[in-house]
Amino acid sequence: MPFFTILLILFLIIILRPILKVVLLMRRYKKAVNNAYSEAYKQYSRREEQPQQPVHKKVFTKDMGEYVAFEEISVETTTELHSDDKGNVTYTTEEQITDAEWVEIQ
Repeated sequence: MPFFTILLILFLIIILRPILKVVLLMRRYKKAVNNAYSEAYKQYSRREEQPQQPVHKKVFTKDMGEYVAFEEISVETTTELHSDDKGNVTYTTEEQITDAEWVEIQ
């Protein structure tokens, strides 16, 4: 009889202890996840109760500012025709702004 008792104790230690550890670990994990979600829900519900404030304040008021004069830009389109020995024809179209002024930086 003592042999079977020792064998039963070894069985409980070797087999059931790891299973019990896994079950307890899963319960702790589930509790932690539930706590995290409940905290997030509490923060979300508190945020809805508080009056909404604008995220960014305006730097300029409506009466501040100045008029900016602008001018229409005309675009010129140039088309080039290219053909090769086989008779294939390709077209290249380029748009160029005519009133752009370039200044060399030295």
